[in-house]
Amino acid sequence: MKYEEFKEKLNKFVDENCVVPDCKECHELCHSVVIEEGKAIEELFERVINNRIKLISSNLAFCSYSEEKQELTIWFKNRKSEGQRYIYKSVPITVFGELMSSKSKGEFFSSKIRNMYEVKKID
Repeated sequence: MKYEEFKEKLNKFVDENCVVPDCKECHELCHSVVIEEGKAIEELFERVINNRIKLISSNLAFCSYSEEKQELTIWFKNRKSEGQRYIYKSVPITVFGELMSSKSKGEFFSSKIRNMYEVKKID
């Protein structure tokens, strides 16, 4: 899916889920938020690759999260574990959200995820 298709789907979502669908002003506001936030949305879209989110970190390469399973998958990029993937189990979505919004993904991972959840290395 290309960014333009993604943006179309996002606008369609706004059309279908606007809390005040008969209010033109509200509806236009919802669409303007989508358009104004377009750069952030585009950046996020470009960082999502095959359900993996590319992380801006010196240690962590990608992550993905399954809300259904509450599993956080992390791909590492340092020399020792380059390309290695680990699945952290029973990670609440709030922790995933905090990881994604943290300024330092590596520091957050080290203090709030590593050694806090059951982990399985994927070969």
